[in-house]
Amino acid sequence: NTVSHRTAEGNPGPPQNVTVKSLGPNNVSVSWSKPINPFGIIDNYKVFYRAGTDRQKRSLKSETVSGSDRTAILNKLKPYTKYLIQVAAVNVVDRGDLEGTLSDKVSVRTNESGMGTIRCD
Repeated sequence: NTVSHRTAEGNPGPPQNVTVKSLGPNNVSVSWSKPINPFGIIDNYKVFYRAGTDRQKRSLKSETVSGSDRTAILNKLKPYTKYLIQVAAVNVVDRGDLEGTLSDKVSVRTNESGMGTIRCD
């Protein structure tokens, strides 16, 4: 006879291997691997970010992506600015606000703004 027992979902572990890449002066790509211990089904991921010089909590912004995604594109960023980024896994138990679910911080600097087209007559 086989006996099975289902345990309750718990707080997921932090997403792993977070990497960031500047895509231009106003965009960055963030990618990650799923948590080693998801403790249930990951509903979505929250990508938290703020300018590296801005230490105020209210300046923290976030983007939410599906639990099946492992990449997010952050848009409308400031040119040539350092950003600190963390990713959180979210399930029915943890809504992505607990410190234990956050990945390590990674940083990226957006590219400088282009000069546009220069025309010489």
